Amino acid sequence: MGVVFGSKKLKAVVVQGNEPVQIAKPSKYKEYLKEIFEVYKENPTMAALKDSGSNSSYDLSLQTGDLPLRNWSKGVWPEGDLLGSVKYKDKILVGIETCYSCPVACKRVVEIKDGPYKIEKGPGPEYETVGEFGGMLQIADIEFIAYVNDIANRMGFDTITAGSTIAFLGDLHENGVIDKSFLHGVDLKFGDKDAVLQTVKSIADRTGIGELVSLGSERIANLIGEKAKDYITTVKGLEAPMHDPRGNFALALGYGLSVRGACHVSSLVFPVSSGFMYFPEIPELTDFGDPCSEKLKPELAVKAEDFGMFFNHSAIWCIFGGAALNATQVVTLFNLVTGFDYSLEDILKRGEKIWYLKRGVDNLFGIESKDDRLPKKLKTPLSEGFTQDLAPNDEKMLSKYYKLRDIDSITGKPSKEKLVSIGLSDLLKLLYEG
Repeated sequence: MGVVFGSKKLKAVVVQGNEPVQIAKPSKYKEYLKEIFEVYKENPTMAALKDSGSNSSYDLSLQTGDLPLRNWSKGVWPEGDLLGSVKYKDKILVGIETCYSCPVACKRVVEIKDGPYKIEKGPGPEYETVGEFGGMLQIADIEFIAYVNDIANRMGFDTITAGSTIAFLGDLHENGVIDKSFLHGVDLKFGDKDAVLQTVKSIADRTGIGELVSLGSERIANLIGEKAKDYITTVKGLEAPMHDPRGNFALALGYGLSVRGACHVSSLVFPVSSGFMYFPEIPELTDFGDPCSEKLKPELAVKAEDFGMFFNHSAIWCIFGGAALNATQVVTLFNLVTGFDYSLEDILKRGEKIWYLKRGVDNLFGIESKDDRLPKKLKTPLSEGFTQDLAPNDEKMLSKYYKLRDIDSITGKPSKEKLVSIGLSDLLKLLYEG
């Protein structure tokens, strides 16, 4: 959508209304909120987000192997301590902000008053940006990362894809797959702030190396050939975020089955499997075995997708803002606001239907089961660090998952019988009758 807006030179859409938002059951809603606010006050995750924002998870991620390093090639980075919550606060943090009426207040406000990375007061880098331009590119300078984040915000590009694509090119260069000339004369190396900054500044203008990076890593790999495919971190063309499935095997399904490609917020697989969210009312989201075992992960993925279609795709709960709540509280709030009377079972059934509809749209665009796999880079065991010698077997998990979902293991399409049973006969006609 952003590309279409840009092509039309559309800068913004502003909508202003005069009527207040109506709540179906305002008195009951206000009363229930008292209970909910107490839940937030007592929740340690909410306290961590308020204190340090999304980067509150950085230190733990670095220690447990959750944070990818050097284009997913290393398991240890001693200098990484310089990017944690303490350094963030000491060097760049000047305030906090919150979305309207949210009690979490996870937004960071940063400022750098002088030096080469001087920026005016504005939004600070989130965990993903710190991970990409820190761990992935091996740059242990929080001021530099804040400066890059400011450029990305102003130019309107995604820091996950940008950082991963630059790291991908750095990895190719380091291993002799490409040379400096392919990079438009930029001597792109891990840890080289000047080279990375030159690259970042050229992306939006699509000049020099920026023209190359703007394609994204998978399209660049297609230009180079098969030898480059071992270095990409994409699923369905989208670069993976800063959470490593080698330490949490459920993420192999979370990334692989995401409709839009490797993404940690396209369902609830990541927040549930990482312990960030807890829904005791849904057994599959409570008991899903050892993080580094394939056992019970397909069952987790199915329910995390079904509930996720409601949670962060239809009701539009923020994963941070809703992390303190259980499923009963979430559904109760939803019913009080909307006036509906859905049970948790109702929600899961509707979420299932939404998921199959999205999967069917993917199929219509040519997605098959082969596209549900992780790239080689994310399944190659590391020789060091917390996740040493570990890697998920996504083939094993997908085999069970396809049976649970009644999906063909070759075409990746849901069966006709399944589509009829959940009321998607129109989708069936598109998928099977043209």
